[in-house]
Amino acid sequence: MLWSSSPPSTRRTPSPDDNKESVAQLLRWYDTPGLLPPYSRIDPRVKQRERQGSLISLKTVWKLGALLASKSTEMATDFISHHIFGPKRPTWGIEVSGSLRHILPGQ
Repeated sequence: MLWSSSPPSTRRTPSPDDNKESVAQLLRWYDTPGLLPPYSRIDPRVKQRERQGSLISLKTVWKLGALLASKSTEMATDFISHHIFGPKRPTWGIEVSGSLRHILPGQ
């Protein structure tokens, strides 16, 4: 330590074995299954919810498809508008015109 009050002769530099011991001491809670560490954020009294159904449901696929169609339409509209009417600002390229709708809603 930089500001230690002990004289330099009594200071000891940590060895790699000290680090292994401290890691082993922290992991001792995981040696027996079902025993949670005292600092765990999981409350063992609360029943864990079971996942129901598959990972991706038909409803989720439908919502993602609708989102993809909506965003594709917006980007195509911005692209066509940029080439027909020009950019909204004279210094803007197609990248800025296309990404503006994602940054500023209502544009």
